[in-house]
Amino acid sequence: MNITETPQQQINLGNAPVLQKIQIALDADLTRVWPTRYLPMCPPARAALVAAEQLQIPNLQAQATEKVLVVFLPSSLEEHLPKMIHINPTVRIHPDLSLLSKEAYASWSVPNPVGSMKKTLWIKVSDLLPSMLENDVQVGAFHLPLVFVAGQTVVSGEFSLTETQFADWERALANITVAPGEFSEGELSKARTKAARYSDRPWLLMMYELANNFERLAVSWAPVRTMTHATPI
Repeated sequence: MNITETPQQQINLGNAPVLQKIQIALDADLTRVWPTRYLPMCPPARAALVAAEQLQIPNLQAQATEKVLVVFLPSSLEEHLPKMIHINPTVRIHPDLSLLSKEAYASWSVPNPVGSMKKTLWIKVSDLLPSMLENDVQVGAFHLPLVFVAGQTVVSGEFSLTETQFADWERALANITVAPGEFSEGELSKARTKAARYSDRPWLLMMYELANNFERLAVSWAPVRTMTHATPI
């Protein structure tokens, strides 16, 4: 995975009115009474794919018509943004709480103090690959410009995949269509009870603590909406 070597761009959210409008639009779209919840909630992490020319962000490393991934993160990640924008996203496959299906996520984890869980952003791989294909393909690589927002801090950068890495991400997507595995009726019953209490993917609605690939993570999953020129922002 290659992260752009250009210096990160950092601005204040108060100086980015278009980003404020995107945040308001996402909040309005995603605030609802979710399964297992009794009051309207908005996911603490949410994202939009937006044409670069709509964003009006100075020095954004993107062609005008390219899609940019704009991610609004929990305020607890604000201090980590300057490092997070340069972190290599990896692919993690994780089962739903019900154990009946699984998903492939692009994963950004910030460095953690010894003994604490890594605060982690997950975005579905299926939400990213089509835009990477649409963007101008660099020689031997696919890329996606990024804007991360938390609190009042905005940073921008990009990440890229080689052709081999892109194929690995595609294989990860193909893998989630395979049955999650063999489980006993007792395991499935316990999983159903837990999913009924917390929902199938509680990492959508809170920074959820889970184990993946022998690591303990505190995960926020950002659902992605696509905003076109027809979208009022």
